[in-house]
Amino acid sequence: MNPLEFFAREHDQTAVAVYDLKMNYQDSNTEFRKTFLDKAELPLTELLDNMVNGEDFLAQMLMVLEVEKTPGECTMAYVTDEDRREFRVRLFRHGEDDDKKYICAFKDITEFLFVQKVLMHRTDNLETLDRQSPVGVFKTAISGSILYVNSGLVSM
Repeated sequence: MNPLEFFAREHDQTAVAVYDLKMNYQDSNTEFRKTFLDKAELPLTELLDNMVNGEDFLAQMLMVLEVEKTPGECTMAYVTDEDRREFRVRLFRHGEDDDKKYICAFKDITEFLFVQKVLMHRTDNLETLDRQSPVGVFKTAISGSILYVNSGLVSM
């Protein structure tokens, strides 16, 4: 095994598994087994049954994969007894006919989505403060041209 394959298999943070033509589990990397624990070796259809709308998304990804010949991609929520995590899921096809395999990659984006929501909330708060502020706020370029003026400054 070359160093790139070793790294992808043992240290990459994307959970990756290989499935046969009938969606039966064949192989996976360490992250996949850590992520899905006792469900790791289930057929892909059964694994996705544990995800919110997983069955619908699998059908859509397969249609994109087979018709458009591009990877299918979606975002799914995986719910366990302890928590809920969001994954960006990508489905790839490798090989043809009877040798066809499906490679499914799960990237945990829970933390990213949380940070995105926090930033959106803070942006909303700043925009509200800016609109309702009784003081003038402005932004200029280095050249001196005015880039932004809030309503407080306009009304002065």
